Amino acid sequence: MAFGALFIGITMALAEPNEGTVPPTGIPEPSIASSLPANGDPQGVRAALAGRGITYKVNYGAEVFGVADGGIRRGSKYIGQLEGLVNVDFSRLMGWHGLTFLAHAYQLHGRGISASHLGVFDPVTNYEATPSTRLFELWLEQAMFNDKLSIRFGQMRVDYEGEFVNSQTAALFISASFGWPAFLGANLPSGGVTYPIISPGIRLKAAPTTNSTFLLGVYNDDPAGPCAGDPQVCNNDGLKFRLQDDPFVIAEVQYKYGDNKVDNGLNGMVKVGGFVDLGKFGDKRFSNDGLSLADPLSNGIARIYHENYGLYAVIDQQVYRSPTAQNGDAGIYTFGRIAGLPSTRNVVDFSFDIGIKFNGLSASRPNDEFGFAFVHNRVSNRLSDLDLDTMRFGGSSIPVRSTESLAEFTYKAQIIPGLIIQPDVQYVWRPGGNASDPKEPTRSVENAWVFGLRSVINY
Repeated sequence: MAFGALFIGITMALAEPNEGTVPPTGIPEPSIASSLPANGDPQGVRAALAGRGITYKVNYGAEVFGVADGGIRRGSKYIGQLEGLVNVDFSRLMGWHGLTFLAHAYQLHGRGISASHLGVFDPVTNYEATPSTRLFELWLEQAMFNDKLSIRFGQMRVDYEGEFVNSQTAALFISASFGWPAFLGANLPSGGVTYPIISPGIRLKAAPTTNSTFLLGVYNDDPAGPCAGDPQVCNNDGLKFRLQDDPFVIAEVQYKYGDNKVDNGLNGMVKVGGFVDLGKFGDKRFSNDGLSLADPLSNGIARIYHENYGLYAVIDQQVYRSPTAQNGDAGIYTFGRIAGLPSTRNVVDFSFDIGIKFNGLSASRPNDEFGFAFVHNRVSNRLSDLDLDTMRFGGSSIPVRSTESLAEFTYKAQIIPGLIIQPDVQYVWRPGGNASDPKEPTRSVENAWVFGLRSVINY
């Protein structure tokens, strides 16, 4: 109790006033509310709450995606995502400067096509999830020293906006490959601490200069815990708050350069990071008696490693800035990301993705964006060799897993502020890394064309 009181006293003393940039109406930008009578707030409740530091968002996204050719089977599915967020700025609410709170929940309905129609490493859309109503994020953050240091704790995702692993430019794209990548999702327990299931953690952020940022996060590594089935079903409401699993530790250094607000100025950011999961991971080829897991003489128990780790780097680079466009961020942006992990204990041991985004270059469509992106994932040598062992010991022919690649083209059109329509086209080479087709295991899943349309309303 005494330590807690001391900690509170110190943080209040070190925190400096930060009134934030909340609009007096409480309406986020962009929002369809700005196109409604009385800003969609006829009684003034939203504006009154904003004056006390309490703001909220309600967003609804709907999409239809389908496999037009190739894959496991053809067909389409509908997905809907209702999202609610509440932010509290305690400096406005009660004079506690630098303290903020976030609560974030989803109602998810519909079914995706990635597992049933394609068998890919990453979902073809970043909405895909098991139907449920679930709490997602719930955390507090205390900023100190004029925002040069902050600490966030609670239930939170690793890849929060602008932080670990992700690229700001890649946020345009719909495939989950360009958000939480396969080198994490395919290798970590329950897919890792990200959408749609997460677990508690703590994140430290230090920004000693306007250009440099250092991030360190420690999280419970398994949001679902021991689970024989779908992890999202095992934690179907987001209320497990697991703390008893192994730690997932990640660190990242960010460096920003350039300024697109000045003539000929171009923005850029470089991120370099690494992570370690201190859980148990099985060898992808060998048992603990030294034999191949495909060998009938093997005991079938994989050799165990007591950690998993990897390194990654991300770059975002603006390559052109429009000097005349209405949108101040109008221009051409590129991104790249690369990662490597040990092949002994991972499904994907090497990955890279690249892309380009065109933002606001049309005078008649200043808020539209479109772009092209490509991702390549390599299956670990251990798994490829296990497939060869399986054929050698079993006497039958099966595909040897190798690589999976995906290309995406997308166009994001703003109809009015807060309402977007986004058509999307994807092509997948060797789904599942040249995985066997469930309908005919002796051949691999065919390359696939995927088409989709997403609409989003932000309120």
